[in-house]
Amino acid sequence: MHISEAMTDYYNDPDFDMNTWITVNLEAKGITSLDGFETKNLQVLELDNNKISDISKFVPGDNLSVLYLFNNNISNIDTFNVNNLEDINLSKNKITDISNFDVKQTQILSLDQNQITDIKNFDAKNLQELQMPLNLIETIDNFDVKKLDVFTVSDNKLTHIKQFDAKKLSTLCIHNNQIEIIENIECQQLEYFHMKGNPIKYISPKTIKQIQNLKFKKFSIDYPLTEFDSEGFRKDLTEKEKEEVRKKIG
Repeated sequence: MHISEAMTDYYNDPDFDMNTWITVNLEAKGITSLDGFETKNLQVLELDNNKISDISKFVPGDNLSVLYLFNNNISNIDTFNVNNLEDINLSKNKITDISNFDVKQTQILSLDQNQITDIKNFDAKNLQELQMPLNLIETIDNFDVKKLDVFTVSDNKLTHIKQFDAKKLSTLCIHNNQIEIIENIECQQLEYFHMKGNPIKYISPKTIKQIQNLKFKKFSIDYPLTEFDSEGFRKDLTEKEKEEVRKKIG
């Protein structure tokens, strides 16, 4: 069903004039296509729990600032023109790659529960909040958060954080991953830092010092920082385990 049909059916008016509407909620209406749909004066469009798979031919109007597409069948967003969208929810879709996704002026992006494996080449631009829990991300390396204030990448497959500039972040959630090694997290303004649920074996002394100097509102970790030695290794590791970690450190 095209979105235009869904709107006519939902509002039960063949003369329905969308020019008079600012917010439209068409959740779970069996919509499959947005092709050629003009949002006109709409500012908020909610399309959660539909069957949309392709948004490449949908161009949000200049007034549309909020678009929710939670729980659809979208897999490719490379050519999606976000225009003036400030808040986009694409959670629970089938997206695997965001390296070519141009977020332009978007401030809030939700990509929870997709199949994304890599964020290395993603340009966060003006994003202030990026939600990516429950994906398949394995590594954070040279990811430039730019203006990000909140970044959630919990419940992924992270094993190694190499170089992560988080100087502007106030909230960082990396809990429930498989992180063993943290080489460098630049964190100067963090207020909330959640890293429980990780079998951490090594945190660089530089990162430990930065964390110790911060005044957190909430900080969670399975191993107190006092359990790491002057080289950054967890004190209960065997020499063999330390050597294995050294081989993985860049």
